[in-house]
Amino acid sequence: MQDDNRDRIKKLSPLKKLIFSGFAILLGLGCVHVITDLAFIKHATTQYGKVSQMYVTHPQLGFWTKPDIYESDLDDDVNSWTHLNNKGYRESEDTHYVKPEDVAFRAVAFGDSVFFGHGVKYGSGLLELLEDKINEQRKNNGLKGRFELINTAIPCLNPSHHLVLWQIEAKNYNPELVIGSVCPNDPFGDYKFERGVSQAEIDGIAKEEYLKNLAAGAIVPGRNPVTANLERFYQWLVPRNSLVSFMNRMRLDSAKSRRSAEIEEFSNSEDMDTIMQPYLMKMNLFLDSLGDTPCFYVIFPSEVYIRKINGDAAVSSPFNFEKEVVFREETLSLLQARNIPYLDISKVFLEYLSDHPDESPSVLYLCPGDVIHPSIKGHELISEAMYKSLIDRYNELSK
Repeated sequence: MQDDNRDRIKKLSPLKKLIFSGFAILLGLGCVHVITDLAFIKHATTQYGKVSQMYVTHPQLGFWTKPDIYESDLDDDVNSWTHLNNKGYRESEDTHYVKPEDVAFRAVAFGDSVFFGHGVKYGSGLLELLEDKINEQRKNNGLKGRFELINTAIPCLNPSHHLVLWQIEAKNYNPELVIGSVCPNDPFGDYKFERGVSQAEIDGIAKEEYLKNLAAGAIVPGRNPVTANLERFYQWLVPRNSLVSFMNRMRLDSAKSRRSAEIEEFSNSEDMDTIMQPYLMKMNLFLDSLGDTPCFYVIFPSEVYIRKINGDAAVSSPFNFEKEVVFREETLSLLQARNIPYLDISKVFLEYLSDHPDESPSVLYLCPGDVIHPSIKGHELISEAMYKSLIDRYNELSK
């Protein structure tokens, strides 16, 4: 019987042999693909599940991080969640409304995953580095009392969250300074995700009515954290198994570019007013709510923007350079019109790349495909630039 099978194979024409061999190769590759997909999904589900468990439902903010988490079983590359204090802030110590006696200057930071320190260990985040730098300077200058920086930022927050958070909690800290941030993923993070009201209603709603509904809980800012986290979890999915890692790295960019329909809509939409109008309205409302409290903003660029300006090769990303330019222009115009000082991190990154022409912009960002979150190097550069800008602007910090 075996001899008969060999004879049949020998009698196959060269074309049929080629087709048969090709089919066998495709079948083998298909098996490898299925196996690595299963490993990919298992790793993704495990890591994504762990991160989503860090959130709890909040009646006024929609969601928030769990308080009192100082240890975590997350892998090393996602241990940015290992320090969540009594308020759910990424802090090593509990936060209280009454200023501690040893605090001479208090600032409160509002932001999202970049200010939170997503993807980097606690202590390596830009705000943690900034606080350490200012306190070291105060010590060297013989000043009494320390600088306290309360970081209220968590992933997925937008100006609606900041507005509510200030009103229900952060204003009770009575800070001498508020530090805000602007990221290029902010508009789609704020776009069409107010639970309890449609986008059409948001577009047509008056500011006073929006504030009234927000205060009454008729509108809850933000998104369900399960869907919100889909935007970030791909960078945690690459296992360390060599074959699986190889296959997953090949698909990482395409997976990230498909991860969020909102990003695609933001990038492809011809009507930027539809996207920017509610975002700018809520940003203005937040700034109005601060009253006389001084404010300082940090403007973050995407890697797409930095590569385009620096003349580097583009990366696969759903972000659109032209749309980011419009977003930056309109946001900066808002800050300038209100005489709010700001630091543009694109200038910091471009200056670094100019001084280091052999380095790629990718060294400033967390991982391939993530064009938003800074790497450890990026956090260091940002913290140093913020330190210089704040020390020059606010004498009471260091003199």
